[in-house]
Amino acid sequence: ACVEQFGSEYEHLDSLAGLATKEVATKICVAKAGSDREFQNLINSKIHHMIHTENCVELIAGARKLVSTLQHSKTAHAITSNAARDFINKHLAHHKLSFELIVAREDPKRLKPHPDPYILCAEKLKFHPDQFQQICLLEDSVHGIKAGVDAGMQVVGVRSSHDHKTLCDAGAIDSVADLAEFQQKFI
Repeated sequence: ACVEQFGSEYEHLDSLAGLATKEVATKICVAKAGSDREFQNLINSKIHHMIHTENCVELIAGARKLVSTLQHSKTAHAITSNAARDFINKHLAHHKLSFELIVAREDPKRLKPHPDPYILCAEKLKFHPDQFQQICLLEDSVHGIKAGVDAGMQVVGVRSSHDHKTLCDAGAIDSVADLAEFQQKFI
């Protein structure tokens, strides 16, 4: 579908077979942009727009209460995201939330769906690799679930954009409609 929408003029269509959509989109955008530098400029422009737009991401129901519960119980918790740190901080400030640890796109060598962001986060929280299976992640994306499972962690899917079957097929141990339901079921 990506090739049909954006890459019908791409010269090396056969080389795209079997690649993930993100990789296909990257190759096509680089080809259309003319260079890696122009492609990076497009990415930077998108990040700049996301940071400086007036709209903020809405909190998932139960988020504020869950964060408060984790903070008061001194339970290790963090945000691990493929988003830019400035974007995350903007939205946290808007919602008057804070986290001691944020692993953003700038931190790991590779982003989700690779396990690197979650492994880095666990290490910064002082977890040893043999303790990773005790870590519970909340994830709303298929590639995030894959990253968590590949890091050896337990993942609960949040049904904000995917259904229960999709999240569990990706490797989640269960799914919840929101963070209030997570708190009822797991805490």
